[in-house]
Amino acid sequence: MRKRWLGVVALLVTAGCTHNGLLRPQSGMVPLTEDGTAAVTGDKGVMLVAYASNWKGQPRNLEQHFTPIEVRVENRSGRALSIRYEGFELEGRKQYVARAPKELGQILAMRDATFQPARDVYGTWRPPRSAYQNRTSTGAVPSPDDTTYNSYNGISPYTAPPCLTCVSDTETASLPSQDMLRMALAEGALEDGQSRQGFLYFEEPLRTEAQATLKVALVDATTGEPFGSLSIPFEVH
Repeated sequence: MRKRWLGVVALLVTAGCTHNGLLRPQSGMVPLTEDGTAAVTGDKGVMLVAYASNWKGQPRNLEQHFTPIEVRVENRSGRALSIRYEGFELEGRKQYVARAPKELGQILAMRDATFQPARDVYGTWRPPRSAYQNRTSTGAVPSPDDTTYNSYNGISPYTAPPCLTCVSDTETASLPSQDMLRMALAEGALEDGQSRQGFLYFEEPLRTEAQATLKVALVDATTGEPFGSLSIPFEVH
């Protein structure tokens, strides 16, 4: 019995630590822009500006599935700087990799194919109703025998929870969108004296993170030699 209650407490604590996955630069850690929406850092002649969550393109619900971060890179290092998605990462309790826009549709498809909700020892999912939705949109309490899930009658106590990061509508059924392609940070050499701006797409939403640090490796585009790194810490809300 003691082990069972400890498991329940652990589940409640974990559920209470989930976030919407929206990022905000940590004030006092790195310099911010005047409006406080972006953080700035630099070293070895390279400046990195990272903006708070500000995705306004299509699909509108992209942040439910991935973590888009808009960055600006300015190169005054005296050498060509390599810009590669693999050189950017978000580090929280786990590490998240920036992915090419063309890979995101495949990632969503894999989530749909592999999502399996947790079940009890009898193979049945029986979450408490209060953990999800108590009432339907009309205010009526769903029948205990109701095992359907949709936007009209909510979720029954016998229905497995939805996959929050799987495809939920036609808007995200075919990624990448034209906005995602157009607004993405372009890969390739960034010559000395040039700058580049665009979105990075990280492979998961940061729902279980309280904070995460954006890291970028500085690599000479000509020789492949690393010559430094930059980092910007974010709070997750």
